[in-house]
Amino acid sequence: MGSITISSPGLDKLVKRFPVKIKKVMRDSLDQSALVVQNKAKQLAPVLTGHLRRSITRRITSTEAVVGTDVIYAGVREFKTRSIPGGYLRPALSTNKKKIKKVFEKNIQKLLKYK
Repeated sequence: MGSITISSPGLDKLVKRFPVKIKKVMRDSLDQSALVVQNKAKQLAPVLTGHLRRSITRRITSTEAVVGTDVIYAGVREFKTRSIPGGYLRPALSTNKKKIKKVFEKNIQKLLKYK
């Protein structure tokens, strides 16, 4: 669907210095970012019965966040619809790239101040 690359000079040093804490910071940042995208996708999703909107969820691992749905017609609504030609998941991600970057920056700054 879409991806965001976040790079941080010195991140490898942080991981060595705070291995447990950086994992928590990254997981928390992924979860907070996914929540932002999930909420926006729910706002943008087309509504007839509300089933699609209610089915949009997020899943977090240690390295990635996935926002999506298992509704069978979700792909059609994302890629082949006249009412919202850009879909609802892709715009939910692309319109929030700056906000996602700030989430990561804020959480990493908290870790650096914590030392």
